[in-house]
Amino acid sequence: TRLLSIGLIAGALVNAALAWAESTVNLGKVWAGFGLTDGRPFAFMANPVHLAALCVAALWLVLSREASHREPTPWLVAVALLVGATNLAGSRIALVLAALMVIGFAILLTRRKWWIHAGVLVAVATVGFGLSLLPGKSGDAGNSRVVSAPTSGIASRIEIWEHAAQATFDRPLLGWGPGRSYQATTPLRSVEAARSEGPEIIYRDMHNFLVEVLVGTGFLGFLAFGGWLVTASRRARGPLAGFAAVGAAVLMVQPALFMFAPLLTLALGAASADGDDAVRISRGLWSSRSLRIASTITVVIGLGAGVWLLAADSDYYRATTEQRLAPLDSWASKRSPWPEELSLTAKLWDAQATVQPTREAGRNAIRAERDARDRDPYDPRAWVAYGVLQQKWGSRAEARRAYVRSLQLNPWGVQALRNLLSMEAEDGDVAGVKRYRATLCEIGPDWCPSQAQVDASARAGTATGG
Repeated sequence: TRLLSIGLIAGALVNAALAWAESTVNLGKVWAGFGLTDGRPFAFMANPVHLAALCVAALWLVLSREASHREPTPWLVAVALLVGATNLAGSRIALVLAALMVIGFAILLTRRKWWIHAGVLVAVATVGFGLSLLPGKSGDAGNSRVVSAPTSGIASRIEIWEHAAQATFDRPLLGWGPGRSYQATTPLRSVEAARSEGPEIIYRDMHNFLVEVLVGTGFLGFLAFGGWLVTASRRARGPLAGFAAVGAAVLMVQPALFMFAPLLTLALGAASADGDDAVRISRGLWSSRSLRIASTITVVIGLGAGVWLLAADSDYYRATTEQRLAPLDSWASKRSPWPEELSLTAKLWDAQATVQPTREAGRNAIRAERDARDRDPYDPRAWVAYGVLQQKWGSRAEARRAYVRSLQLNPWGVQALRNLLSMEAEDGDVAGVKRYRATLCEIGPDWCPSQAQVDASARAGTATGG
């Protein structure tokens, strides 16, 4: 547990230092994988939200070490680094938790009559926060988000959770399947959510790990998960338990993705074995030769799958940077379970068909996009992409069906609505034009096409033979 705690702190400090560098220097020019997302750093976590979650959870570990000493220690440098990185990452819940934790540990120090130490702790945390506000740092830091829009995002989350409740009662026992919560809730989005968050935005996670489990696995899965959580937590104690608790608090309003959630379960398991108890494992069936053989087979399969997916990712990256189809012809890319490789294949075939129009290239683009759609048939954007290619190189009727299906999955999809409006204008269907135009105008004036734009679409369709 001591080594695990040190490892978590070290990982958080490396990410925090990189976040400071990303916010100060344009690292994107050095390496495309580093930079800012909406003015916020993400370091190695690939998402600013999970960077903030890691930093604030590790802050608990650092503060626990700091509070065990009467005099201030070098750990205070880590406090400043983590507090500033949390603010730079722009997560409001993480920033509020960081402030509460610093105040709470300062109160603990004052109750021990360690007044100077408490004052130095608050001062150092304030300095770290203040340095993150200097010019040249992140333009969308956590403090600006708290001050400018303290309730922004709350309404959308409440609506998601309401839709999740409705979806759960539609499939109460086994749920919609792990990772399929968006399939259940996206068709239920209101026009208000489309206006505030963006009509094409899709929440693939319920932004609450308990709600996510409930929608994905139903009441039976939720009871099993709850039982595991209780038995795993009842003996947890010490700083690692605090790490898990703080991280779980963040995941009550943020997505629980693979970049961070496994660290919480690891810390929770380790927190259940304190220093005074020996960890005893039964010398029964599961410690026998059969277990070792099964474990070896599982490890080999896991390593093989990992190498396969890494090879597919490498091919995808090469094809993206080189804009060539050749890297995607490998066995790994063709057998990859993700839709991105096939979508990229469709885009490259489409580009080739546009430069040198051939029926075969267009058909290849349609075929690749159809296969990508079939890998994730509940993503409305996949149906739009398939419809666009059908409209260019295939069947207008099939394109229309694809757009309609996209609207069934996301009733406020602007691209599908615009393409259907254009097709209705080309066909001279006045009623259809009015229907789709009214829906676009309902979303907001920025999406509402003028009559001149509608007439231009109709003329363009007439000029090209519809």
